[in-house]
Amino acid sequence: MPVGIKGVVIVGVVSAVMSTADSFLHAAVVSLTHDVIKPLSPTLSEKNEFFLLKILTIVLGCFSLMAALAVENLIELCLLAWTFWSPLLLFPIIMALYGKSISTKLFLITSCLGGGTALIWKVFFSSSLISPLVLGVLVNMVAFYGFYKLKNAH
Repeated sequence: MPVGIKGVVIVGVVSAVMSTADSFLHAAVVSLTHDVIKPLSPTLSEKNEFFLLKILTIVLGCFSLMAALAVENLIELCLLAWTFWSPLLLFPIIMALYGKSISTKLFLITSCLGGGTALIWKVFFSSSLISPLVLGVLVNMVAFYGFYKLKNAH
C-alpha cells in the first residue's frame, strides 16, 4: 500500500475506535444518570443533571483509561469488565426475567455489596483460589434473594 493510503487507513481505523468508545461512554453516563441517579433524586434540575453528566463523563472516562492501562491485552480487559459487571447486574437481571424484583434502593444496596465484595477481593486477595467475580455474584445473589424474601414475607 502506498504511504499516503496507509495513513488514511490508520486514521480511519483510529477514528472508528474513538467513535465507538465515545458512544459507549456516552451511553453509560446517560444510563447511570437517568436510570440510577435521577430516580433517587427526582428534584434534580436539568441544569444540575447536565453538570452531573459532564462530571460523570470525566470520572467514568478516567476509570476506563485506568482499566485499559492496567491490563496487557483485550481479553484481560474483557475479563476485568466482566468481573465488575456481573456482581452488579447478573443476578438481578435473571430475577427480573422471572418476574421477581425489589425496590430501587434495595437493588442499589445489593449491587454495591456484590461490586464492593468483588473489588475488595480483587485488590486484597487477588492470589486467592476464589475468583472475585464468583464471590461478588454470590454476595449479590444472597443479598438480593434475602431482601426479596423479606419484602414478600408480609
